[in-house]
Amino acid sequence: MEVMSDEVQVVVLSGVPGVGKTTIAEAMSDLLVADAVPHAWLDGDQLALVFPRDPDDPHAHALFFENLACLWTSYRTAGARRLIIARVVEEAGELDGYRRAIPGAEIVVVELRAPQHIVHQRILRREYAPGWVLRMQNRSDELRPILEHNGVADHVVLIEHETPGEVAKTVLQRIGWIA
Repeated sequence: MEVMSDEVQVVVLSGVPGVGKTTIAEAMSDLLVADAVPHAWLDGDQLALVFPRDPDDPHAHALFFENLACLWTSYRTAGARRLIIARVVEEAGELDGYRRAIPGAEIVVVELRAPQHIVHQRILRREYAPGWVLRMQNRSDELRPILEHNGVADHVVLIEHETPGEVAKTVLQRIGWIA
């Protein structure tokens, strides 16, 4: 898909903790770099790391969107016209924050889904503190039915034994960024 110079496209990779959002975002970027497609990518959770958190905003959405708006200005100036974001989208109302942070952008949400036992294994491999492992596994178990019920995603990509590159290619094809 050829993007006109003023058109901005954003894909938000959503899914439970441990499903591979950040890994797939990076693999998508690698494929776009290979095709010389101007873009940027980021792990949205990194834009919301703050302590203490506002009890009325436990996921620091306000901070995330404020930081996203600042970064997008820089990315756009640097030539990016597409943006890949790895971050959970639980409710459709969150999309308004993306629209405010990146005015005029076409925003697509892709939910990555994997069997829960695979997600738990991934969390166990990546987290080192036992308390954090349990917290992430519990959050994953809690979030899965919420994401399925709310149905915010425009596309759902199932993951089991595919490589990050294979999943990235599938996502890019689904959203029309590559053939």
